[in-house]
Amino acid sequence: MLPRMIVDEQAEVLGNRTLSAEYNVVTLGAASIASAARPGQFVMIKTRPGLEPLLRRPFSIFEIVRAADGTPIGVSILNKRIGIGTGQLFEVRAGDRLGCLGPLGQPWPLVETPTTAWMVAGGVGLAPFATLTEALAARGVALRLFYGARRGEDLYYADWFTERGVDLVLATEDGSRGTHGRITLPLDAALRDAPHDAPIAIYCCGPTPMMQ
Repeated sequence: MLPRMIVDEQAEVLGNRTLSAEYNVVTLGAASIASAARPGQFVMIKTRPGLEPLLRRPFSIFEIVRAADGTPIGVSILNKRIGIGTGQLFEVRAGDRLGCLGPLGQPWPLVETPTTAWMVAGGVGLAPFATLTEALAARGVALRLFYGARRGEDLYYADWFTERGVDLVLATEDGSRGTHGRITLPLDAALRDAPHDAPIAIYCCGPTPMMQ
């Protein structure tokens, strides 16, 4: 039997927003999961009925979708089309129903004392930081997002974070926006320049080489 906080829903696809030929955002009606979810958690999604793929795929919870009165009604998923499962999720349509199990995983600890929290994201690793931004901003924590991608056009939702008061530091591998290179370059520089007595919490999600 699953723990009470974990729910297996047949979630209705409420929307599918295409960002590019590779990226999209899928909104799922999953009120129970949305109500229980905490920053840093994920869901397991059956991207299509049948045997292919046989297993569900893990996806970070991107946004908590709320009704006009603030009630959680669903979650969104930031998806990058890579393989079979992510390709199927890229093609879903409103009204489709997907098996959605969650919320899963250990939530991030929410800092109390640091004056600043730095978030470090590479590509689709941006996904967990929307819910984290909302939670930390509500606690009065100053936020900075180090956000890297291959190209400037791949820096999705950068304005979303700016609108919420997040200090944005960008890097692209082709040099089209922000620092030329990986996001670890401006992060290393910021770490060197940070006062030794300044309390800073760092949250990171992205490719393994970036986090190492």
